[in-house]
Amino acid sequence: MHFFFLFTVVLLLERASAQTPVPSRPLGYTLQNGSNIVIDAFYDLLSSECQANWPVLQSVAKQYVGKVTLKIHMFPLPFNHQSFFVAQTAHQLMLTKCKPSVYSSFVTLILKNQKDLTTGSVNMSETQVKESIAELVSSAKLGLTESQVLAGFKDNHVYELSVMSWKYAAAQSITGTPEFIVNGVEVPNASTFIKEDWIKFIESLLKATLIY
Repeated sequence: MHFFFLFTVVLLLERASAQTPVPSRPLGYTLQNGSNIVIDAFYDLLSSECQANWPVLQSVAKQYVGKVTLKIHMFPLPFNHQSFFVAQTAHQLMLTKCKPSVYSSFVTLILKNQKDLTTGSVNMSETQVKESIAELVSSAKLGLTESQVLAGFKDNHVYELSVMSWKYAAAQSITGTPEFIVNGVEVPNASTFIKEDWIKFIESLLKATLIY
């Protein structure tokens, strides 16, 4: 309880004391482009809730190719100790201008191997955790070698992008994961949506845009 209170105070002070830096390009990684609806999904890849949500989100996006834009934002939660390192690797991968399929594979890879980076890393040092992430990513052949992943942890640009992305999410009042903003408006209960709920929701928006 004290931790969460302290975290909330720090977050509010951060938001009050400094404006979120304006990025040179829109934040987040666009997995799919569409013409009608934009879904911004905020994910912590070490969150079990995100692990459960990912197949649903993938299925919904696939059903609405051409109509729905899907963007993923990394929002590492402070109580998932290794999440920031994962987010750094996600941003490093993004900077390689990888294809959406590669980025999607990265998300799937980390979610599938969550336990290795949560309970499995309790007795590991920071260096060992980073080496574990580097080995996992390089073995999946996503375009980054172990040395490149490790170099990313020391890259100031990767670090600044990771921090800026976190600040952006916080400025949008994102406090947990997964959370969703649809066409610029937060949808508080979307984290509990099953595929049928998303379809009903999206169809209602598509009908509304036709009227508009």
